Amino acid sequence: LFVRPPLACHTAMAGKLALCCALLAALVSVLVGVVVNTLSGRGAFFPGPRVGGVDLASLAPLRQMQPGHAEVVVSLDTPSGNIAVSATGRVIFNFHPEHTEPSGAKFAEVRQGSWIPRRDLDSQVNTVLSLRIGPSDRLYLLDFAFHGLAGTPKLVVFQLAAAAEGDAFLWSYKFPAAVAGLGSMLNDFNLSPDEALMYIADTSVVANTPALVVCDTVRMAAQDQDACHRLLEGHASVMPEVVDININGDSPMVLLGYLHLRIAVDSIALDREGRWLYYAPVSSGTLWRVPAKLLADRGTSTRDLENSVERFSAKPITDGITVDDDGNVLLTAFEHSAVAMVSAGDSYEERTLSVVLRDVEHLQWPDGLSFGPDRWLYVTSSAIHHKFMNREVARHSPFHIVRIKMDAGALPGQ
Repeated sequence: LFVRPPLACHTAMAGKLALCCALLAALVSVLVGVVVNTLSGRGAFFPGPRVGGVDLASLAPLRQMQPGHAEVVVSLDTPSGNIAVSATGRVIFNFHPEHTEPSGAKFAEVRQGSWIPRRDLDSQVNTVLSLRIGPSDRLYLLDFAFHGLAGTPKLVVFQLAAAAEGDAFLWSYKFPAAVAGLGSMLNDFNLSPDEALMYIADTSVVANTPALVVCDTVRMAAQDQDACHRLLEGHASVMPEVVDININGDSPMVLLGYLHLRIAVDSIALDREGRWLYYAPVSSGTLWRVPAKLLADRGTSTRDLENSVERFSAKPITDGITVDDDGNVLLTAFEHSAVAMVSAGDSYEERTLSVVLRDVEHLQWPDGLSFGPDRWLYVTSSAIHHKFMNREVARHSPFHIVRIKMDAGALPGQ
């Protein structure tokens, strides 16, 4: 039996409803204000120049797509994201989370010219952009949990065996909110040669607090909540420049017709001796480096660390990077469908830029890099520009993982 509530109840309920609506409106207003301030701070509402000082279009590539020089490893219907190749040649990759593989697979492994799903990896993560294999044959998966909105960002570690069937989960570590909270984006990372330290780029697209994160993996395995610390947050070297991105001249990264994409620190790589950490925002014409030991030492003052940051070289718009045994830095120059290289040198002026491979068909937004055995450099194509341009991504398939024979190699996995 329904009984009409008295008038006083109606009045109280109306008052509470009005208060809730007012609080919700205030919250929405604050959130909109934060987003607008973030985008304004990055110059997202106004067009900018292209990256200057880099003319890749005029440089002849050192390699062409042909067997023994640059060749297809596997062709996919869904674009890949990142990749890690083991010392025995096992190729493990993820499908870029901007795309949905029809099978639902997040991770896969190349096998006999095709791929097999890795459901064991899928079951441990939410949203992964980067993976690496260390010298101990441990596979590291960095889960940024969709900017911290789909759970807690974490690191997941597997021990690789001779084949996928023998791989075993080892441990996982949830990052504390002070290190990777709501709005963070733990994007890419590298491991020290002994795997004791990991260096992470927090792109922080939502929270707009880009930084480097350094972690002690031994303490992470022990679930120490003080295993990681943030560095250089908001420093010029991790912040995006007001420059425009346009892939091959026909895909300007302008969202909704007026939001110009400006992406903070993403590219990150440690040299093979573990001495220098190289890093850069995507939206930047500068590659930076800093002594790794200063990042790892918690006693380093902010002033000393910032004074040690060095402009290493000019660069194009980049995504993934890596370093070979000779100290050359390999870059994914995705605006040009190319892999480029900055040569090692004693000074900024002596470091030169060259194009290793340029191929519009086989490098659709080259993204992840990993050295494998025998001086082969493996490259994924994430084709993110098609998604941002609201194109039917499948119409641009196949999407290739390629490998390039380099003059200098490096330890596989990174």
